[in-house]
Amino acid sequence: MKNQIKVDIVSDIVCPWCYIGKRRLELAIAQLENEIDFKVDYIPFELNPGSKNSNLHLFDYLAEKYGSADHVEQMSKKIEEVACDLGIEMNFENINFTANTLMAHQLLECVTNPQEKSKLKEALLKAYFTHNIHIGIKDNLIKIAKEVKISNKIIEQFGNIDNTKQVEDRLNSIKKSGINSVPSFIINDKFLIQGAQETEVFIKAFTDISKEK
Repeated sequence: MKNQIKVDIVSDIVCPWCYIGKRRLELAIAQLENEIDFKVDYIPFELNPGSKNSNLHLFDYLAEKYGSADHVEQMSKKIEEVACDLGIEMNFENINFTANTLMAHQLLECVTNPQEKSKLKEALLKAYFTHNIHIGIKDNLIKIAKEVKISNKIIEQFGNIDNTKQVEDRLNSIKKSGINSVPSFIINDKFLIQGAQETEVFIKAFTDISKEK
């Protein structure tokens, strides 16, 4: 009988390192899935809580935040190269908006099936980073959900039920736990890996934890 490991991924949709960390985690899981059963869930996190949708180009927003347009451009190119090595296409230059991600987290919170939730999370990340779709607009979120065949029942729930408090409670809970940067990976409610670590780091951690059982 295989050991079981639970992984809660704390991340935001507009966080490029969250996308990279997700892929590296998946590569580790693929190497160990014959030995370990993994249960993966996503915990919401807002990089920019309270931010509003705007037509401000991402580079301009980041330049205001970090104080240097050159630094932002160099940082973006480096991230795009790292992502490319993992088969992820990122197009920062074409993100000519800023998006509040609370609504996207609300959509994810409506999905309870782990496989469907992971599929939707991937679709949201790809929509934002690769296709530069505004993920702060409800109609866009519904279209993305339909494209990955999320059930009409879930989409209707997202459209009709306000689960803002539920999502905000999860956001507040994770902040109270002391996690203030993403991606963060909580393993078996006990161990914490922070940052988009290399695949080998995840493999070693999972192997060591599995041996302890």
